[in-house]
Parts: sequence; structure tokens; C-alpha cells
Amino acid sequence: MKDNLKLNWGLFSEHRQALMGGAILCIMLYHSFQGASDGTISRIFVTGKIGVEFFLIISGVGLYFSLSKDSNLKRFYKKRLIRILPEYLIISIPIYLSLLYYKGGTIIDFIMNMTMLNFFWGEGAYFWFIHMILICYIIAPFYFKILERKLVCRLSPLVFLVVAYIVSYFEPAYQMILPRYASFLLGMSLGKNVLNNKEIQKGEDLVMVWPVVLGVLYISTYKGQLGDLWLEPAYYFFLSIPLLIYLVLLLGQSSMVYKFFYFLGSITLELYLLHEMFFLMGARLLFDSPIVSCVVSIMATIPFAYLLCKLNKRVIKIIQY
Repeated sequence: MKDNLKLNWGLFSEHRQALMGGAILCIMLYHSFQGASDGTISRIFVTGKIGVEFFLIISGVGLYFSLSKDSNLKRFYKKRLIRILPEYLIISIPIYLSLLYYKGGTIIDFIMNMTMLNFFWGEGAYFWFIHMILICYIIAPFYFKILERKLVCRLSPLVFLVVAYIVSYFEPAYQMILPRYASFLLGMSLGKNVLNNKEIQKGEDLVMVWPVVLGVLYISTYKGQLGDLWLEPAYYFFLSIPLLIYLVLLLGQSSMVYKFFYFLGSITLELYLLHEMFFLMGARLLFDSPIVSCVVSIMATIPFAYLLCKLNKRVIKIIQY
């Protein structure tokens, strides 16, 4: 980790893995305190769902980098499907089979869950983020071409956010998912600035005041008419970039913390797949305190996530061979 960081967009590339670690930690904290009794600690950590926006933005930047180096669609899709699908199948098949056995249902329900088709009908899904990121992979090459041909303006992610809210108004089932794609488009739109290590210009540094303004507004209206769940993606869309920059600057203060976040960033998929559905559920059965179950579940998930990552790498080698 370098000292005296300059404020530039290249930070998102240089510290990408550590930022991914911060994103997955936010998500695990959110899952741990979701549904907990209302209190100061719970209200703070449930905002960890902004980790989804962090992840989408950093993923958008990463995909822009990948496509700028190699825009071959076959190689692009193959690389990403091989990375995600083996682990998804290893974890999801036993879960969906157990649901079929204990809760009843038909083979059609199993197929709908496994193929993620229920997600497109606005139904709940255990691994909805896997579904979402796969759609991002489909979108990425086409949006990359649009960006390279300069067919859209810098405000296109914001325009998409507005359109997504209009669609969500008429189809409420999509209100917590569709607007979040704006964060992914934002990440891809920033890709060129990140790739060129462009410094944040005068005027752009105003982005750093957004957390203060929107943070106060969000807290003051939390669970009120203005601050209900419907508006959360919009809050997080505007908060995510400055908070990511702050996160990099904070991580620069401790090499030990930075290394921990960097390590978490190497097993984000595995942590997402294992934490909520297995270890958090078990910890909640053993401990009444959400704080204790949070700490225990995260610490228990990490070694198993590491082992799953190692297993997946071997599977990938076999598939590629």
C-alpha cells in the first residue's frame, strides 16, 4: 500500500481487490443485522447493503478493463461463466433439492430456481445477486461498444436510474433490483478515467461532499415517507463513489487492515454463497445476540470460503484442460 495517495480515478484499479473486500464485508454485515431489533447498531449496519453498489461499480470498472484488452465475446463470456457457475452449482443444487424435499413443490420449481428464470418474473431468489451479475455480463460488451463510440453522455447512468424508477413505479417487483443496474453502468462509464489513471479534476472533487449531504438526509428520513426502501437504491447510487474513495484513503492508514480487506476481496463469491445461507443461519440458532452471531458467522465462513475458492480453481483447471 502506497503512502501519500493522490486523488485520482486510478485508485479504483490499484486497490480493486481491497475495495471488493470492503464491499463483501458490508454485505455480510447487512445480512447479519437484517431483521434485528431496531437499535443504533442495527440501523448502522443494515446500511451495509450499499456493498452491492460498491461491488457493481468495481465490477463495471473491471469489465471495462477486460474488454479494453480483449473484446472477443466468446472468451469474455467463457471466462466469467467458468468463474461463477461451478461454485453456484455446488452450493445451489443441494439447497434447492432440500427445499423441494422439505417445502414441497415440483420439478418445475426446481428448474425455475436453478436456471434463475423466477428472478425475471420478479420472484424472490436465494442467490439473486448471481442472477444480477450474470445480466451485467450480458450487458457489458454492448455498453462497452457504446462507450467507445461515444454514443452516450456522462449522465447516462443517471438517466437509466430515472427510467428504472419509472418502470419500477408501474412494476413494484423490480423496484429494489432494476435501479441498481445504474451503479454497474456508472462503473463502466468511469472505466476510461480509471484506465488512464485520470486525476479527479477541479469541480469533480465536489463528489466528496455527497456523503455528508445525503448521509444526513438519509438518516433524518430513515423509515420515514422519504426514506423508505423504495428510495434506497437512489441514495446508494449517489453515495457509493465518494464512499469508495474514502474507503481507499482509510485503508491506507493501516497495512494490516488493508491486507485483510485484500484477502476478503479474493474470496468474495465464496463468502457471498456461504455466509447467509449456511453459517449465519446456524449462528442465529446458537446465539440470540445479532452482534455475536455476526462475528461468529463471518469468522466461521472465511476459512470455508477459502477452501471453496481453492476447490473451484481446481475445477476450472479441469474444465479448461
